[in-house]
Amino acid sequence: MKAYIMERERFDGADIAHILQSYAERLDWPHLVRRFGPDWRVLLSHLVLFGYIYPSERDKIPNAIMSDLIARLQSEKCTPERTAFVAARCCRESNISWTFGSGDFAMPGCRHVSI
Repeated sequence: MKAYIMERERFDGADIAHILQSYAERLDWPHLVRRFGPDWRVLLSHLVLFGYIYPSERDKIPNAIMSDLIARLQSEKCTPERTAFVAARCCRESNISWTFGSGDFAMPGCRHVSI
């Protein structure tokens, strides 16, 4: 999925922003949110970046979608999933970059959680 390409040498966020700029009003937003599932933060990051790149186009993103994703972000601090991830020292860096979690960037004691 293009949204997960976040390498230093290749970042597809610009493509995602252009897709949103051209097609946001025609997207099936509930389906898109379901498609990202537990990786909803990746979607939120692209939507925030879209709002930065195209401030006059922010209204193309439904308020209900932004509100839902931001509410998830605000409420996740005390969820059992978060507590489990903290205890297990999990990281998902390899989901968005093949090189981020390797070599000098590796976080000692971190257990990688794949998609």
